[in-house]
Amino acid sequence: MNVVIVCYYYPPTEGPAGERIYFFAKKLSDKNINVVVLSADAGGERYYPDLDNVKNIKVGDATDLRKKTNFILAKKILSVLKFRFHILKSFEFLFNLTPHGKWKNEVLSKIESGQIALPQKIDFVISSFPDRSSIDVGKVISAQSGAKWIIDYRDLWSLNHYSGHSSITKAFLGWKEKAIVADAQALIFATNSFMNEFKTYFNLSMKMISIYNGYNPLDQERIGVRDPKLPFSIVYTGSLYGGKRDISHFFDLLEQVPGSVFTICLLSYSEDGEYIKSVIPRHLTDRVLVRYEVPHNETIKLQKSADILALIVMNNGLDFSYSTAKIFEYMNAGVKIVSNASKGSEIDNILFETKSGCLIGDFVVSDDITDRGNRNILPYSRDVQNEKLYELLLSLKI
Repeated sequence: MNVVIVCYYYPPTEGPAGERIYFFAKKLSDKNINVVVLSADAGGERYYPDLDNVKNIKVGDATDLRKKTNFILAKKILSVLKFRFHILKSFEFLFNLTPHGKWKNEVLSKIESGQIALPQKIDFVISSFPDRSSIDVGKVISAQSGAKWIIDYRDLWSLNHYSGHSSITKAFLGWKEKAIVADAQALIFATNSFMNEFKTYFNLSMKMISIYNGYNPLDQERIGVRDPKLPFSIVYTGSLYGGKRDISHFFDLLEQVPGSVFTICLLSYSEDGEYIKSVIPRHLTDRVLVRYEVPHNETIKLQKSADILALIVMNNGLDFSYSTAKIFEYMNAGVKIVSNASKGSEIDNILFETKSGCLIGDFVVSDDITDRGNRNILPYSRDVQNEKLYELLLSLKI
């Protein structure tokens, strides 16, 4: 069996998008399936062992793509107009100004010219979203080869709650999305709730399954017992989307634990820096450490040395179906997770099911946070979750 996976991200690129594809490829490789992964040459420092039966074709230099004049000019114009950049990404099929759009064009051009040699017989093409570019490339390869096409929705597109699309924009993107994905033989979703929401919104009839991001078994190694003389440590790693993820509840937690320290490791979003400056209470500034562009490997170590891991999401009810991949990364650290997620949301249910933590409203400072046993996390191992991918291919091959 030959499978082509299309995804902009792949290790050593850091983060859950590339990691998800790595473990998809690993599961199929373990089943002696030949896999070709088309990705960008996006750099990164995350180490993953090489995989048997997996060929990774990296297209384009991400550093060079970021320097494209049109791309930089578009960002500046949109910034002046107060027009959020993710809307341009959503309309990528019109503009192709983003690095992903440039990458898509280069991949398709090299396939057409023969510079990228794909297997003569392809059984399945898997497009992993984000980004839209992977869906466009997968659609073309599937149509040209006659392979069955599967779309992996690791993240949201027209239903993206973080984008704040207007009703008109959302309706247009939804119409475009439905027309594009209608040719797929199957859809994969990162949560059950999102899959059900998608079914209701789009009313499509192809096969649909959920494969949660899961935790990375390669990160199982534990850090030694913490020095009890160190301050009580709360840690958050991720992004805050300029305040759409509200961090203020965890400042309240700092007030409850005298001498505690809150370390916030942010991605390189300038809007996050401005947001943080505006919300940190002045009397807590010496107990809140904000760091930027921390390598992923270092954040993994930092998570394991914490007392509490803060899982911060946009908790205005729109997080109900969306369980950020961060929950599984945290889960694997073996540290108590405290989240501001909505009651009854995917995150709330997963924390309760696995005994990995609780919502911030249920957290009591006197709780025994050192008890890391009696957790039911095995069902969320990437290896266990990705067995569903192999079973899906077998069901579609018949």
